[in-house]
Amino acid sequence: MLKETYYMIAMGEITARYSQEIDHYPSEQEMEEFTKKYKEYNIVSVKVEKRYKFIS
Repeated sequence: MLKETYYMIAMGEITARYSQEIDHYPSEQEMEEFTKKYKEYNIVSVKVEKRYKFIS
Protein backbone atom coordinates (compact mmCIF):
# COMPACT_ATOMS: atom_id res chain seq x y z
CA MET A 1 0.00 0.00 0.00
CA LEU A 2 1.25 3.49 -0.82
CA LYS A 3 0.85 6.46 1.50
CA GLU A 4 1.02 9.99 0.12
CA THR A 5 3.26 12.32 2.13
CA TYR A 6 4.64 15.81 1.62
CA TYR A 7 8.09 17.16 2.35
CA MET A 8 8.93 20.78 3.02
CA ILE A 9 12.49 21.30 1.88
CA ALA A 10 14.59 24.30 2.90
CA MET A 11 16.87 25.21 0.02
CA GLY A 12 20.23 26.90 0.39
CA GLU A 13 22.02 28.65 -2.45
CA ILE A 14 23.40 25.39 -3.84
CA THR A 15 21.75 22.41 -2.13
CA ALA A 16 18.84 21.35 0.04
CA ARG A 17 19.59 22.02 3.70
CA TYR A 18 16.75 20.60 5.78
CA SER A 19 13.52 18.71 5.19
CA GLN A 20 10.45 17.87 7.19
CA GLU A 21 7.86 15.19 6.41
CA ILE A 22 4.20 16.06 6.95
CA ASP A 23 0.90 14.28 6.25
CA HIS A 24 -0.83 17.16 4.46
CA TYR A 25 0.00 19.93 2.03
CA PRO A 26 1.39 22.75 4.21
CA SER A 27 -0.40 26.05 4.60
CA GLU A 28 1.36 29.30 3.87
CA GLN A 29 1.69 29.89 7.63
CA GLU A 30 3.39 26.51 8.14
CA MET A 31 5.89 27.29 5.37
CA GLU A 32 6.65 30.69 6.92
CA GLU A 33 7.28 29.07 10.33
CA PHE A 34 9.55 26.47 8.70
CA THR A 35 11.49 29.26 6.96
CA LYS A 36 11.89 31.23 10.21
CA LYS A 37 13.10 28.09 12.00
CA TYR A 38 16.08 27.77 9.62
CA LYS A 39 16.58 31.45 8.67
CA GLU A 40 19.95 31.63 10.44
CA TYR A 41 21.28 28.99 8.03
CA ASN A 42 20.92 31.22 4.92
CA ILE A 43 17.82 29.55 3.52
CA VAL A 44 16.95 30.95 0.10
CA SER A 45 13.58 29.27 -0.46
CA VAL A 46 11.25 26.50 0.66
CA LYS A 47 9.72 23.99 -1.71
CA VAL A 48 7.12 21.27 -1.20
CA GLU A 49 7.39 17.82 -2.76
CA LYS A 50 4.78 15.09 -2.85
CA ARG A 51 6.22 11.62 -2.26
CA TYR A 52 4.84 8.15 -1.76
CA LYS A 53 5.92 5.70 0.93
CA PHE A 54 5.37 1.97 0.74
CA ILE A 55 3.64 0.70 3.86
CA SER A 56 3.47 -3.03 4.44
